[in-house]
Amino acid sequence: MEKLAASSGDPQRNDLTATGDLFGHIPLAPADPILSTAIAFKNDTSADKVNLGIGAYRDDNGKPYVFEVVRKAEAEVHAQKGDKEYLPIDGLDSFNTAIRQLVFGDSPAITNNLIATVQTLSGTGGLRVAFEFLAEHIPAKVYIPNPTWSNHLQIIERSGLRYVEYPY
Repeated sequence: MEKLAASSGDPQRNDLTATGDLFGHIPLAPADPILSTAIAFKNDTSADKVNLGIGAYRDDNGKPYVFEVVRKAEAEVHAQKGDKEYLPIDGLDSFNTAIRQLVFGDSPAITNNLIATVQTLSGTGGLRVAFEFLAEHIPAKVYIPNPTWSNHLQIIERSGLRYVEYPY
């Protein structure tokens, strides 16, 4: 690390590595407007409050609730004892086929092979892949609700796209 820092030519970087504070110069990200609804919910003393912010289900005691069907699906996946091999670049074909059918049903767009489906690592990761693809191949404005997750705006901006907000 010292050799890399010394060869960087950046005196600030050299100071950071010498003090051991590699990340101290990075500013904190702004508070997320959607997560702030969770804080407001937690601070509200009303007995009749309902948390409509993040989308996690809760029981009558406010504890996270996992549906039995989700537990059953998890058990089925675990029982398959997958081999943990890397998937193809576009994901698991059986998953892509099933999700395409779930979303589009018997649409002629499927039978005419007009829909591409790609499995991604997560919602945010999927957005990153999609926005970068759009920026490269179909550079247009992106419409996004306000409020939205703050990292989504950063992903759009860093991909080189512009966005237009609409009220949620």
